[in-house]
Amino acid sequence: MLQSDANKGAVDSSSQAVGDATPEILAAARQMLIKAGVKLDDNAQVDNKAASGTTSTTTTTSTPNLKDLTGLLLQDNKQKKIQIPKRAWVSKLGEDVEKLNDNNNENEKDSSSLKPAAAQQQNSKQQQQAQQKPEQQQQQQKPEQQQQQQKPEQQQQQQQKQQQQKQQLEKQPAEEKHSEDEIDMPKTVDIVEVAARAILEEAHEEENKAQEQQRQQQEEEQKKKQQQEEEEQKKQEDEEQQRKQQEEEEQQKQQLKQREEEQKKQEQQQQQANVGEQESEIPKILDDNVKLIDGDGREYLQPLAHEAWNNGKTLFVYPQSDAQKQKPIPEPQNIHAFVITLDKRLDVQEVQDMDKSMWEKTSERLREIPLIHAEKSPGVDPKQWPQGSLQEAEYAIGFAKLFWSIHQNDQLYADLPPESKSVVGKPWIGEVEKRDQNGYFRVSEQGLSHHYGCLYAHMYQWQKIKDQGLKKALILESDGLGLTRVPLESIPGIASQLPGDADFVTLQLYPYEPAGVERRNVEVKVNQTTGEHKTYSFDKLNYHPKQGYAGLASYIATNTFVEKIQHFLALHGADMIDGYILNQLCTHSYNDDQAKDLAWTMYDMGEFTHAFDPQNPTPTILNCYKALADAEYYKERSIRMESEAQIGKASGVY
Repeated sequence: MLQSDANKGAVDSSSQAVGDATPEILAAARQMLIKAGVKLDDNAQVDNKAASGTTSTTTTTSTPNLKDLTGLLLQDNKQKKIQIPKRAWVSKLGEDVEKLNDNNNENEKDSSSLKPAAAQQQNSKQQQQAQQKPEQQQQQQKPEQQQQQQKPEQQQQQQQKQQQQKQQLEKQPAEEKHSEDEIDMPKTVDIVEVAARAILEEAHEEENKAQEQQRQQQEEEQKKKQQQEEEEQKKQEDEEQQRKQQEEEEQQKQQLKQREEEQKKQEQQQQQANVGEQESEIPKILDDNVKLIDGDGREYLQPLAHEAWNNGKTLFVYPQSDAQKQKPIPEPQNIHAFVITLDKRLDVQEVQDMDKSMWEKTSERLREIPLIHAEKSPGVDPKQWPQGSLQEAEYAIGFAKLFWSIHQNDQLYADLPPESKSVVGKPWIGEVEKRDQNGYFRVSEQGLSHHYGCLYAHMYQWQKIKDQGLKKALILESDGLGLTRVPLESIPGIASQLPGDADFVTLQLYPYEPAGVERRNVEVKVNQTTGEHKTYSFDKLNYHPKQGYAGLASYIATNTFVEKIQHFLALHGADMIDGYILNQLCTHSYNDDQAKDLAWTMYDMGEFTHAFDPQNPTPTILNCYKALADAEYYKERSIRMESEAQIGKASGVY
């Protein structure tokens, strides 16, 4: 039989003989561990009374039975993994050893649940003994035959001897088995040691579990803490962003409030100034009993009525004389229209083809008005120099080159340096002569390319008016129709009724935007077929100190305008052309006649000109007007009139 089978049988025998581990065994095991200095879990300790023989009710929930403990013991005897201190063997806590052996023998006879390994071991020994018996019998038969021949007394003795030997052989397996049981039977102290090892392993396992749980708990706490920190950081960032946004909004509110307060303060100051002016004598534009003869013989009387306007000064409305009212209304006249168009724009990348599509819409709309003859006219884009737009720019400044070629040796300009007697020395208009060595638009001026292009494009149209011998022309930028504030069908009638001194008439200002101190009403035919006419107005654009204007999208230019503007630009240069005309040339007068012909630059304009003064009116550099339709036209479009912005009460309107 193998030794493992014998050990297995021994485990089964010990389990049957002793049974499951008792609280006393466990208590003894715990006492051994405690004496060895091993710290046990409080929840797994047994009352000390169990060690003295009293029954304890406190046991571990995972206490192994004797069979499992014995198996652990036999396995540990080989591996020797855990070293437990041992003590001298005692008889199972005071019990008699012989009594324990007797009980084991009785249990062995009565039990039917012996392990297969022990039974197999016993059967094997019996078979060996059975095999030995026939051999002995054969060996004994030979002397028996010989003895048969001997005397009967010898045969009888020989049989008795054989019988005794047989009985001894039959008793031998039981004695050997009993001896093996005594040898392999685990002792009480070993069972206690196994129980102690199980308890220790259980304690180690619980400790490992506790450490693992603690580690997991720490990781969860760390993760939770990190998540909280991230949430707190995000919350702080959101709060900071919200705080900045609130500060910006508050700052904007403060700025808006400050502007409103300043505006209100200025209005109050203006009201106080107006009260003083209304009490003083109203300045006269004309002497008493003198009529104003305006273009085509239109007669206006000395304005007797006035109204305080939203620019804080007096607006005079010239009444038509009775004779003028009886005159027939002039018929609308043909007018040529130049529509500025760039087929490809590089100055504004997002609208490269906008001008082209706008021209198609503009020409289609103007074809519905037979008296307006539209012509597609090129614009200028300095960013295309020298590959494109250069020829148009040189054509636009041809007047300045011609001027200085004629007046180069005039005594009036004898003291000027050479560059001041040429186009290149004039602000803005000389930029085309300042191109780099490769002919490109200067890099330093790239940010103003759109405004340079606007200047050259309009100068191009003015030169065309001169070259074609036109008395007046309508000039539209590509988006000009959408910015025109009068009915398109009435433009030919407006052109036929321009004030006699008009150089420039803008069509894109609203009625509530201040213009000047003079207004002239005219009757304009708005329907050539039916003869329907309405009262239109021309406000002289000579005084608007609180309002700056920009834009040349839609206006009528006369031949006198072309003559005056080219003379001024050739001598003094230019600036952003829309604001330069509307806010400077229309509202300023020369200090004297000599200032008109001196070659000062636009930077010295304050030295040689002065702003228009309605108390002491003088002719402005350009005579500019804004054309307004009838009041009903604006009312239908919810556009307020200037009367709604008046300060004080108007005494009358003609």
